[in-house]
Amino acid sequence: MKKSTLALSLVAGLAPATQAQLIPAPFAIGGEHQFAADIDDSGEFSRSAARFRVSAPLHFTDDYFVGLTAGGVWEHFEFDDTLVNPWEDVYRPQVAVVSKGTLANGWTWLAIPWVAADAEDGADWGEALTYGGMGAAWTEVSDSLTLGAGLGVRSQLEDDVQVFPILVIDWKICPDLTFSTLPPEGFRVGPAASLRWDARDDLALSLVYSYQSDRHRLAENSDAAPDGIGQFRQHRIALAATHQFHENLSLTGHLGYTFGGELEVEDSDGDQLDSRDFDGSLVLGLEGSWRF
Repeated sequence: MKKSTLALSLVAGLAPATQAQLIPAPFAIGGEHQFAADIDDSGEFSRSAARFRVSAPLHFTDDYFVGLTAGGVWEHFEFDDTLVNPWEDVYRPQVAVVSKGTLANGWTWLAIPWVAADAEDGADWGEALTYGGMGAAWTEVSDSLTLGAGLGVRSQLEDDVQVFPILVIDWKICPDLTFSTLPPEGFRVGPAASLRWDARDDLALSLVYSYQSDRHRLAENSDAAPDGIGQFRQHRIALAATHQFHENLSLTGHLGYTFGGELEVEDSDGDQLDSRDFDGSLVLGLEGSWRF
């Protein structure tokens, strides 16, 4: 079984650049398309994804909030000119409880336990469940700088439990320019960092780096590895624009380029069967969110 390593995570959703985004928008829907990328020695692939999220408050006061959020991601992979199609349609539902509060000494804390599933169509869902949680705290060091830290832990399919530190940074370099570990709406939660320019009151432009690493259970009748594991990893740099139509509705579009990508197939015990790098490709994405 492959050993996991300690991972550094600049986790989206924890930095206080935009306090409202620390609590997920009650409704969000979006998608993206990754254009064809060449796979080393074996054809090419493209990827399309759609996602949604709904959230509801369970209890809140001026200093404390508890909410429930549920969502999911559907990904469709199209492989061409490969000997075997490792996987096709992958589903990633998740349910989480979000708790956030403030302390008398000026610190703010956030805790998020969750349960998720990552499965190809036709996989055993009972063998696709993962669990985890994260917690972080931060404080204002100055009027322009907020710093904090935390820790996360999650189970992995046929791999060791992963423990990762969380770094919280929100630095207002100048009135209209902010560096943060909170990417704009339209990017999945994960290791990320962004440089945001508030061009107008209703328009923000961002340069975003993000890292994606997903594992999922393969179908029981998979040609690549029945009941095995598929893993998809890549880095991305993107330009994003967020338009605030009014205080409750925003739309984010982004154009990105992926690099450092890898596709991996493991058997049902987590032993690697094949690993292929793939070239960079363009990605287009769009997401809308609604608050009320």
